[in-house]
Amino acid sequence: MIGELNGSHLGIYPPRGARNRTTGELGILKDYGYKGDGIRVKKVLNESPASFEKSQLFAGDVIETVNGTPLSSEANFYEPLFDTNGQRTLLTVKGKDGETREVVIEPATPRENLTFLYNDWGDHNRKLVDTYSDGKLGYVHIRGMDQPSYDRFQQEVYSEADGKEGLVIDVRNNGGGWTTDILLRIIGQKEHAITIPRNGGKGYPDMERKQVFLWTRPIVVTCNEGSYSNAEIFSHAVKTLGIAKLVGMPTFGAVISTGGTSLIDGSYFRIPFRGWYVASTGKDMENGPAIPDYIVATEPGDEAKGIDRQLKKACQILLQQLKQ
Repeated sequence: MIGELNGSHLGIYPPRGARNRTTGELGILKDYGYKGDGIRVKKVLNESPASFEKSQLFAGDVIETVNGTPLSSEANFYEPLFDTNGQRTLLTVKGKDGETREVVIEPATPRENLTFLYNDWGDHNRKLVDTYSDGKLGYVHIRGMDQPSYDRFQQEVYSEADGKEGLVIDVRNNGGGWTTDILLRIIGQKEHAITIPRNGGKGYPDMERKQVFLWTRPIVVTCNEGSYSNAEIFSHAVKTLGIAKLVGMPTFGAVISTGGTSLIDGSYFRIPFRGWYVASTGKDMENGPAIPDYIVATEPGDEAKGIDRQLKKACQILLQQLKQ
């Protein structure tokens, strides 16, 4: 029945059961080019268990055993890490110098590891934008359209973009939420006045007059097929209102307001109740993705090569706008 209805925000979730048992994560990237026994560390993710001084691993280390279980070249590395998150786990590690040592580590949960990976990806993107723009542009990614991401966005616009001539706002792989309208207050408000205090230079109204920090310089927004729901509404909005050019791939096309109810067995049934339409065209956003002004597809091998065609194009467009 749910499949026949084919609503993007329709679904059913089973009752919550007992403690969720998961596979522990060390906070490393595996070197897939290594063919010997054990697992060779390619990179250690910041703020992960493997980055802490007392449980630190290093690029080039080879993890030989987990809690005494040897790791052969054919072994499933994650099997001995099952149900170890938060538990003291013993690793035998051979360093690049050939010396073997024991490391006691408390693996993180997969959800925590996603945050380590996300932060690493964001840092990489920020460096790319800095390189592509010769330091002229700032970069901010919005992870979700929720309060924590909104708070982080405000901080990063104030800090990361300080002194930059333009800003790349990235909503790729953003699963949605509800914050489009308050985000637009930060980037959509035009400068209407300036202040000049006694013995001072040109400035803005102070925070007593502004509820949020405002960004009034040029921006460009990147989106992709992994942008969902409220991230799509945001993409439609910046294009419709002329706030920014949109770069990347068409969004997924899944925009319906949804609520839900609990069933007698503890399941949760998600029920869409409101459609969203572009004001200027009447276009339904459900199955009606936001179409970028500049469509740029990623290519196989781009990630391995450390390049991002969409960010590069976004920087080119914004730098061209700054010259006009």
